[in-house]
Amino acid sequence: MCIIGSLAAASFFYVRDRRVSLGDEKISVGDPQTRVLALLGSPTQTTDCSSGYGGYKHGDLERKKMPPDCVQEFWYHSFYFPQSFTYSFNGEKKVIRKYVLTSP
Repeated sequence: MCIIGSLAAASFFYVRDRRVSLGDEKISVGDPQTRVLALLGSPTQTTDCSSGYGGYKHGDLERKKMPPDCVQEFWYHSFYFPQSFTYSFNGEKKVIRKYVLTSP
């Protein structure tokens, strides 16, 4: 039973990681938030643009890179790979920036 549960969990996270990776290619700046949710599902983390990976508050340099009209970010953390797909939204819930954080 334990092996079946482990395989099911591993499969779930693998499929989710692939869905996010493949869906990212279909998302462009200007797309509505509903499209992001339809392609990728629920985000791992949602922030108000004041914090970054892991919930750490952005420093001065990071805040300068942030679009001034950013009101919300969706973070999709990968389970198997050291990366996160991030989408920033403005008040109209449109993608204003997307980026991938990858650890070396």
